[in-house]
Amino acid sequence: MLIGKFLVSNTKLIITICAINLILLMFQLVPDIIVERYLERYASDALRISNTYNWETYTGKEGISYYSPELQKGLFLKDLKENMQYVKCQKITSRCYVEQFKGVKIIDKINAQVYLTARYIKSDLNMKRSYSTDMVLIMRKNQEKWVIYNIIFKKDETGT
Repeated sequence: MLIGKFLVSNTKLIITICAINLILLMFQLVPDIIVERYLERYASDALRISNTYNWETYTGKEGISYYSPELQKGLFLKDLKENMQYVKCQKITSRCYVEQFKGVKIIDKINAQVYLTARYIKSDLNMKRSYSTDMVLIMRKNQEKWVIYNIIFKKDETGT
């Protein structure tokens, strides 16, 4: 009975407290949503730029700035001359885009994971092929800039 009287007499106060809590919750969620959209765009740009090229203009360093120094060495710089020679000899053209974002997991203020499916379309002297790959991009914020630190692939060879 006492609780009922309190609720009736303090309805405006209770509604105000609920509204304030809702506003505070929104302020907590909005930055995460903004960061998620930013990371999706960053991932999309990184994959598109680093995997879209043609043999006539290929440098082997397309999109290198999106990746950590360790990944730059492994993905771009390790076999740069051999990769350039192969792409030019085989007259390879490549295109890549994100087919689907499956989610973004923000671990803390500097670590995140982006789950996505990318579509690759490659052609050379002999054939054209297309395939999708599910992947997780492990990202870290380094001096106010997000960088891809690792990529975990799960290839689906159901393409043509």
